[in-house]
Amino acid sequence: MSYDSNSRSVRQGNAAEYTFCHRIRQNHPSLSVVAATPYQNKAEHWDYSVDRFRIDVKSTKRHNRNDEQISTDVCLELDGEGPSNGWLRGAATHIAFALDDGSFILFGRKALLEWITPRVTANVELRYGGENVEYFQKYRRASKRKEVVVWVRLAELKTHLKHLAV
Repeated sequence: MSYDSNSRSVRQGNAAEYTFCHRIRQNHPSLSVVAATPYQNKAEHWDYSVDRFRIDVKSTKRHNRNDEQISTDVCLELDGEGPSNGWLRGAATHIAFALDDGSFILFGRKALLEWITPRVTANVELRYGGENVEYFQKYRRASKRKEVVVWVRLAELKTHLKHLAV
């Protein structure tokens, strides 16, 4: 979560969370959907409890925050800001990635972590902020923020991991 609550990225993330919740409630009214507390959202890295599952919703991303073009890739956060782990090591059971058509694709968080860990380039961290990303390479923002992320092709995740369209 960005400290700038008015940033385009934060607004986009909030919109994705709202859309996910609305889709679940509309398409599956028998499911119990409960929003996380601010602590659970920030420290435990999940946005909604849907029956017995904890879902962390991720909006579409840009390779560079200043770009207009939305990427079809996903960004996996290995290390988070502050004392918390990145959301890939959080308490969510599933990660819901927003797609540009307004739908979502869910993956098991542990399955994502187990799949990406052996593929990540060794302990080299690059500063990111451009279009030409290297997949499976650790990136850290050029700013003073601490997150470490890895870019992955969504199509590759869909090929190798069980997933569910929502």
